[in-house]
Amino acid sequence: LLAGRLSKDRGSITDGTDLFQRPTVVALAPLRQARWFLAYQQQQEDAFAERRRLEILALGVFLVAALAAFVVSYLLASQVATQLAEADRKQNIMSDKVIETGRLASIGELAAGIAHEINNPVAIMVEEAGWIEDLLADSAGASGETATEIARAVKQIRTQGERCKAITHKLLSFA
Repeated sequence: LLAGRLSKDRGSITDGTDLFQRPTVVALAPLRQARWFLAYQQQQEDAFAERRRLEILALGVFLVAALAAFVVSYLLASQVATQLAEADRKQNIMSDKVIETGRLASIGELAAGIAHEINNPVAIMVEEAGWIEDLLADSAGASGETATEIARAVKQIRTQGERCKAITHKLLSFA
């Protein structure tokens, strides 16, 4: 008040110390056209106790919110990582299946080619065996034992040719 920090037309708040050298807050307000003054003195720790409680509460709320944000972020990141790992696993399975399908298709094409290449000579052998049988039936000039042996060999050729033909048809069906 004596230092001139007091305004006569409006109130003021200043800080200082009390008789025991504790920090205080002094509030002054003029009354009746500045003839009288209302003064109020309070220790700073009492004056700002509510503010400190609010600051601590705000800090606590901020820390809880930050912790909650961290936990939610961690959970979401772990869920996304799990989904990505699952998608990667499924992609690997699909890639393996595509490779296996390609291999089977190649084997099928190979089997079809082999069956075709074997079937052509076998068909010619069977036809030639039939032609030899027809010749033997028409010519009676060969001796009986030789003719019987030739007929047996031709029959064996025809039987084995038919067997090869059946095998190649099965191979083509598989392909």
